[in-house]
Amino acid sequence: MADRSYPSVRIFNFQHDCVLVAGHFSATVAGVTALSRFGNGFTVVRTALGRFTITTDDGYRHVVASGCQYCATTPTDWYLTPIPQGGGAGAAVTWEIQLWDNTAGAIADPTVNTDEIHFWMLLSNSQLDRAAWT
Repeated sequence: MADRSYPSVRIFNFQHDCVLVAGHFSATVAGVTALSRFGNGFTVVRTALGRFTITTDDGYRHVVASGCQYCATTPTDWYLTPIPQGGGAGAAVTWEIQLWDNTAGAIADPTVNTDEIHFWMLLSNSQLDRAAWT
């Protein structure tokens, strides 16, 4: 279970004690720089060409919902393909996001250092919720 307190982003609804982990980062071939990463409760690394893996700092029961978007400084024909999250059931959640260049039809790194990937994950932090997701 998460041992952090997120009082400003706690969401109370039909789920028990959900936690919102959100942020954004800039990434290129050189990787993700510390100054380009904004948000708390996660780390992010460039794992391969156009692939970025987000890992939560704490363990959670399961992912309730998630989303991501690519924010380019100039209009582009690129899009993200999020791979289903791993972990959960009390372990840290890992999430791989792939950046696709639609004109080339392949995974690619951002070409501009100021392009950003924004993401959010709504995570269950309650033992009353199921221990895994499908």
